[in-house]
Amino acid sequence: VLEVLDSSLDGDQFSITFVAEVGGSYKVTQAASLDGTFVDVPGAVVTEAEAQETVTFTVPVGADAYFFRIVEVVE
Repeated sequence: VLEVLDSSLDGDQFSITFVAEVGGSYKVTQAASLDGTFVDVPGAVVTEAEAQETVTFTVPVGADAYFFRIVEVVE
């Protein structure tokens, strides 16, 4: 389980700061509902992570709600 330290929305840019395993790889996925299909957010990838990482990406336009997950990439 990852710990999210902070999140913010500035216009259409959403940022998530989280505690990461040093050297780990992570990606952000998104869905319009919690029971929907989560798909990768283009460009929202962290490789060779530091102890704390921030990822920033553009949020989808026109949705009333959107859900994001940080997923550890296991190679």
